[in-house]
Amino acid sequence: MTAEDLARPHHRVAASTVAVVAANTVVAALGALALHVMTHRLGASTYGELVSVLAFISATLLFADLGINTYSGREIAKRKNDAADILGQNLGLRLVMSAILMPTVLGLALLFPHSNSVRTAGIAITVLTIPCEAIRAVSMSYYVATIQNYKTAIITLLTQVIYISGAITAIDLGYGIVGCFVAYDIAMIATAAIAFIAVRRSVPFLPRFSVSLWRGILGQSLGIGAIQIVNVLYLRMNALMLTAMTTYHTVGQYGVAAAIVTYLLVVPNAFMLSMMPLLVASPIDRLTGIVNRACIFMAIAGVLAVTGTICLAHDVISVIAGPDFEAATPILQILSISVLFTCLTSVFTYSSFSRDRHRRLLLVSASGLVSNILLDFILIPTYGARGVAAATVLVEFFILVGTYVMFRNRVGDHFSAWWPVGRVLFAGIVTLLVGHITIDAVFSPGLEQLVFGVAFIPALLGGLLISLRCLPIKGSFSGFVRDALKSRGT
Repeated sequence: MTAEDLARPHHRVAASTVAVVAANTVVAALGALALHVMTHRLGASTYGELVSVLAFISATLLFADLGINTYSGREIAKRKNDAADILGQNLGLRLVMSAILMPTVLGLALLFPHSNSVRTAGIAITVLTIPCEAIRAVSMSYYVATIQNYKTAIITLLTQVIYISGAITAIDLGYGIVGCFVAYDIAMIATAAIAFIAVRRSVPFLPRFSVSLWRGILGQSLGIGAIQIVNVLYLRMNALMLTAMTTYHTVGQYGVAAAIVTYLLVVPNAFMLSMMPLLVASPIDRLTGIVNRACIFMAIAGVLAVTGTICLAHDVISVIAGPDFEAATPILQILSISVLFTCLTSVFTYSSFSRDRHRRLLLVSASGLVSNILLDFILIPTYGARGVAAATVLVEFFILVGTYVMFRNRVGDHFSAWWPVGRVLFAGIVTLLVGHITIDAVFSPGLEQLVFGVAFIPALLGGLLISLRCLPIKGSFSGFVRDALKSRGT
């Protein structure tokens, strides 16, 4: 893939990120609507069952991927002319893995603690999404590799629209939680078909089944796949361990907080996915500048998410979920801190992978998973879901430190923006203190306070960042992308 392959290169990454963020803002709004309907109509315990089933299925989806999608994106970014073969082989491999995984998942569902007929039926219904997700994800990896994430954003938005409209309709018709599971299936099947057909218009690929080539694919993908499994699995494990050790009511409280935090991660995920092709292609002497500015942007995104959530958590929970989920407020406040660490970790993880120096990161991720499980066992009996949230924060910080150390040792000393990132963190602390006092003083808790806070917190943080010269204005987003792409022609 050459510089000419990226038309208007200095705008493509910025536009791609903005498109994903904009689409996911709509997705978040729709998700808030769905969350409001589900929590009020299903109740805390039944909603907890829904969270438990979807956490279980999403965890199993990781084992049907094993880093193959990320590998696809990297390889297509390197050799776009081979995209049809790369997509075909990867899709064939993932479909075979899905066929093996589906009966395994059903068997595990019957053995899981607190299993009941509703939960078992839910897993039996949603297990059908495993091959659909394989088709959808492999197809969309082409758009990620070619920095066309606005198309993935549209498909993601469509998935959410179909699922939410179906779930709300099912609840209104009296089908309850089972109707929500069916709506989830319909959304995944429909958008898998749409993604496959859409990508085939650009790349005429079909599943290919070459076992000899699959060995090479898995050899390359397992490193990043294992890291992704561990990094995401421990988040799913929190819900599963709460299911095993507490009640569905507690799982429901945690599920509401976790759903909100998931939307806070939209920006870092969109940004780093858009940056992946540039990280792959940029020469090593330009990597420091890219990593430094990426870390500053990620620090700003993380700080905004943490300060806003801590100040407004009570209002968000009361408006969206209602009084039955009041216990989710401290869980959300604690859990939001992990977003900052996740934002920064993503920079070093993607940068390491782009240089094929990521395999030892598995040691960090595996240690994080073990630590998370141990902390859950220790903290859940006394602190319940709040203990799980605290464990997540500690583990995310541990993973950030470990990932940075591995990045420095394996890739090189390509991060030097300690002082700019430190100023961003200081601005965040000031925003948190001032914002909390000001918001409580102006309005009573509720919708008015939430609306005021959503406007006030970003404005306050933005003003502090400008006054402290934290924003890389001279090297703006599109500017630093332009520099990275220019370096590819030298």
